[in-house]
Formats: sequence, C-alpha cells, structure tokens
Amino acid sequence: MDKLFLETIGHPNVVFAVRDQPILNDATLKEAREVGLHKVATLITNGDNTPSTLLHRVSKEFLEIYRSADLIISKGMGNFEGLMDENDRRLFYLMMIKCPVIGQKVGAEKGDFVVKRSKS
Repeated sequence: MDKLFLETIGHPNVVFAVRDQPILNDATLKEAREVGLHKVATLITNGDNTPSTLLHRVSKEFLEIYRSADLIISKGMGNFEGLMDENDRRLFYLMMIKCPVIGQKVGAEKGDFVVKRSKS
C-alpha cells in the first residue's frame, strides 16, 4: 500500500523511514526493498527499535531529515502516540483507530481510518 501511495503522489524527493528492527508488524529496510520502495523513495531507518517514533530516541540522520522536511506523514497509531504532542503543522497522521482512548483523542471510533493534522 505504501508503494502504491508513493507512486500515486509521484513526488521526486520522498524519504521513507522504517524501523531498525521488526517491532510488532513494522517493516524493516529489508522488507521495504523487497517490495520495491527504494524505487519510489529514499529509504532510511529512524534509528530506534520502539513501536513508535520518539524524537528523543531517533538517529541524528533521521532527526535532521525530519526537521528539514516540508511535509511529514506519520503512519500508524503507534507513531501517533509518540508524536501526538508535537505542535507541527507539517505533520499529518494516517492511522486506524485500535483503541477507544486514542479514538477519543482524535474524535473517532475504534476501527475508523483517520487522517489528522497535528495541532499547531
């Protein structure tokens, strides 16, 4: 699905970050390459092995790219949980709501698919 999305938007300067190691159902560089994501984006890892993106734990390379990006798409509820307090209008979340607590935070029900912009 990620590859199809990136092919559809067709932007020439996409950086796609994955986990260093498989955590829950996260893809690694190996899986990203196997499905051909390297053909539609520059691949990096976030430099961490937690089931979220915690900016105080990510690699210097990831943080530099994150800070310089024009647009950030954070995919998955785990990443939302790690970034939800960021006040950054460049940040958009794509996720499926898997628990009522997060659903309440974003105004959605369990099972809903959500696109949400970060507060600013």
